[in-house]
Amino acid sequence: MAGAGEDGNGWKICLKQQLSPAQCLEFSVPGTVKTSLARDIDGFVVNWQDTFFAYQNSCPHTGASLNWTPNQFFDLDLRFLQCGMHGALFEPDSGLCVRGPCLAQSLRQLPLSEIDGWLCLELDKCRKI
Repeated sequence: MAGAGEDGNGWKICLKQQLSPAQCLEFSVPGTVKTSLARDIDGFVVNWQDTFFAYQNSCPHTGASLNWTPNQFFDLDLRFLQCGMHGALFEPDSGLCVRGPCLAQSLRQLPLSEIDGWLCLELDKCRKI
């Protein structure tokens, strides 16, 4: 699982160039005094058509992790994010469920920014999660 660590601007996840289109990367941010988070945040970053999104790795239906193997979140057609537990499909650019038991619910999007080529989780905006 990725997670390069905290700097003054956020939690560095990975370099932007490390993620090809339709590729995802898991990360975990510890809930500690250093990060000022009340609890750990497990998430993943998605490169969808060269635009990047971050989501909490938790299905809105069961709370289970979405991936079925490390860093594998896409369906076989590389069109939707897919829950490995029950097959729900989510739009990669919005997190909206378009098929499955959590239809019309969404993945929780996490605040992501690019800083000096790094994809960073904006910790100050995550403190309320």
